[in-house]
Amino acid sequence: MKSVISGFLIAISDAQGIILWASDEFCELTKYTSDELKGKSLLVLIRNSSAGDADHVLEQAIHNHLAWEGELSNEAKDGSSFWIKMSVRPVKSASGTQVGFLSLGTNITSSKKAEEEKSLAIDKALQSEKRYHAVIDDQTDLFCVYTGDGTRTYVNDRYCSFFNTTREHILGTNLYTYNPFAVEEEIIQKVKNLTQEAPQVMLLYEMKNGYQEWRFIVWRFISFFDKEGKPSEILAIGRDITEMKRAENQKNNYTEALEKIAFMTSHKVRGPIARSLGLLELIKISGFYTLEGETILQHFNTCITELDQYTRELADFIYRNQTFHESFISSQRQSDALPNNVVLSFTSQSKSPENV
Repeated sequence: MKSVISGFLIAISDAQGIILWASDEFCELTKYTSDELKGKSLLVLIRNSSAGDADHVLEQAIHNHLAWEGELSNEAKDGSSFWIKMSVRPVKSASGTQVGFLSLGTNITSSKKAEEEKSLAIDKALQSEKRYHAVIDDQTDLFCVYTGDGTRTYVNDRYCSFFNTTREHILGTNLYTYNPFAVEEEIIQKVKNLTQEAPQVMLLYEMKNGYQEWRFIVWRFISFFDKEGKPSEILAIGRDITEMKRAENQKNNYTEALEKIAFMTSHKVRGPIARSLGLLELIKISGFYTLEGETILQHFNTCITELDQYTRELADFIYRNQTFHESFISSQRQSDALPNNVVLSFTSQSKSPENV
C-alpha cells in the first residue's frame, strides 16, 4: 500500500480540519515535521496563499464538511514558495457519520514555474516578430497567429505536425471561412466575441488530429486590439492534455478498487468473524466442553478477536483513502490542471477519455 500512495501529498485531519497525520512527502514540501503539523489546522496550507479566493473557499468547505479541490500557492515554513494541487474530501464512517477529512495533493511547483517562464517568454517575443517566431517554433504547444479578420499568418512546427499539414497549405486561410479541423461554430463564435475588456478565452476541446486520433486540447485565444479598439491580431495556443486525462482515469480505477475492497471487508470478512464470536459465546453458555477444551476456546477467542480488530483497522484505513478523488474531468472543472475560467466544449462526437 505504501508503494501505491508514494509520491502523493497526504494529510488526514479530524472533522474540524485539525491534522492528525501527514505523509513524508507532505512534510518535505511544507518544511514542517510530522510533529509540528499534528494539531495544526489544515488551513496551514493557505497561511500565505496567493491563489485568489481559494483560501476562503477551502475554509468554508472545511467548516461545512464539504469536498474541495483546487490549486494553492503558498510559502513553506522556511519561506520557500510552492504550488500544490489539492483534493480535500470528507471521510465518513460506515454508518455515515462525518469523522474527518482526507487531503490528497500533488506538487505542481515545477509545472507552474514552467508556465510562468513560458508566459514571460511569449510576452517578450511578441515585441519582435522575429524573436517571437524563433521562440515558439521549438515549443511543444500548438501556436497559430491570425490577423484581426481571422487570416492565418503563422503556425509553428508542432501545429503542422499535430494536424499533419504544411505551412504552405494552411497559411493565408481564414479561421472563420476555412475550417478543415472541424472546430465547432460555438468555439469560433467565442473567438469572434473577444473584446478589449475580455481579450482572451480558454477552451477544453476534444478533437481529432491529422492522423484521426482523438485528443484533448486546451486552447487559449488572445486577441490584441489597435487604438481604435478593433482586433489587430489573434494568438491561439493549444496544449495537448490527453495523457493527463488518461492518468486521471487510472486514479479513478484505483478509487473503484478501494471501494470494492471496502465492501468485501465490511460484508464478506467481518460477517463470518461476527458469527464466529457469537458461536464461541454459545459454546461457553452451553457448558459442553472440558477443561482442555476451555483452553482451546480461549486461544480461539483471542485469534478471532485479533482478526476482528485488524479488519476494523483495515476498513477504517480504506474509508479514509477511497474518497480522495472525483472524476478527472468534473471538478477541476474537469482537469486538476486547468484554470477556473476554462470553458468546457466538446465535439458532438465526443468520446470518453479512456477511449482517446
